[in-house]
Amino acid sequence: MFLLESEEINSSGHTKRIKFVISEETVIVDPNGGLFDAENLKEGMELRVFFSPTLTQSIPPIGQAKLIRLI
Repeated sequence: MFLLESEEINSSGHTKRIKFVISEETVIVDPNGGLFDAENLKEGMELRVFFSPTLTQSIPPIGQAKLIRLI
């Protein structure tokens, strides 16, 4: 299991963080649609994360990543 943290700046200039759990059920694909191994993820990579609508109430919230697409 890996933990991925997002850092998105919203329109007001504040950072909006969400942590994502990457498990064996998470599908990770490269920009061409091929499968990508989670162990090859590196800090600074740009990703698009699709996740379960259920998040913890912690700060920052934590959710289960369903699909990760490398950009």
